[in-house]
Amino acid sequence: MSELTTFGICRSPLPPAPHSTDAIRQSNQELKERCEELQAFHARDRKVKEMVAQRFEEARFLVERLRAANKELCRTAAQGGKE
Repeated sequence: MSELTTFGICRSPLPPAPHSTDAIRQSNQELKERCEELQAFHARDRKVKEMVAQRFEEARFLVERLRAANKELCRTAAQGGKE
């Protein structure tokens, strides 16, 4: 017989108390809900970032078109002044 059993020390852990099991279950449920909220937030955030990136590309394209049109107008005005 080992010294541990001689002194009455139990080798196996005690079963969890019912109230701690309920607390763990409730904590797990709350963590699951927070995780779902975070996943939904990330999904919305991704959509917003995609929309902003698309709008940025549209604005960049428009600026490029306006620069080209402005350059053409300046060139036309310069030629008109030479005549």
